[in-house]
Amino acid sequence: MEEKALKIVINYVLGIYEEDKKTIESCKEVNTLFINMVKNEETKLDRLLNSFPEVHPVASIYSEIRDREDLLQLLEKSKEIFEKADVDNECLKSFEDDKDVEELCEKLLK
Repeated sequence: MEEKALKIVINYVLGIYEEDKKTIESCKEVNTLFINMVKNEETKLDRLLNSFPEVHPVASIYSEIRDREDLLQLLEKSKEIFEKADVDNECLKSFEDDKDVEELCEKLLK
């Protein structure tokens, strides 16, 4: 399940951030932002992530996680995973498709 939280964060960074900000560091920041949004007002993250088209990976993966406690736990775990990440900070800049996201998630979860 942690993989879903990782994918949401990574795809968010890939979909929203400018090329020079597509980094693991940005993923850490976004992950922390998401945690704070859930803790401060649980519908705030809903509004943000539901603004993506239904076919976008962020929206489709997020739709699978509806329990607030589960989401918060997954985001807390993904935060730890990003903080311990032993990957190139700039690796997201070369991503071309979902396969690249899958491969990064596999590396992060090892």
